[in-house]
Amino acid sequence: MLEVRRCPKCGELFNPPNQMCVVDGTPLETVQTLIGKVLDDRYRLDSWVGGGGMGTVYSATHMRINRRCAVKVLNPNLTGNQFALRRFEQE
Repeated sequence: MLEVRRCPKCGELFNPPNQMCVVDGTPLETVQTLIGKVLDDRYRLDSWVGGGGMGTVYSATHMRINRRCAVKVLNPNLTGNQFALRRFEQE
């Protein structure tokens, strides 16, 4: 996953949409995110929408036309997998 949250108390890692640690109820802190990044000088990633085995979907803003859109980012561990790349492009 491209989005990772960690419990500052016990150190367990979680993926969104978790906001609280299921072990001890502590609020999670974001330790890895693409939110706020601009991709290809066009798409600013504004918030996390969802994620799965292939990638993570963000709500984004197209910077050139100031229009909201969705951007799906392929999980880094799949970039060398030709089958996954073809499937990702088809989606």
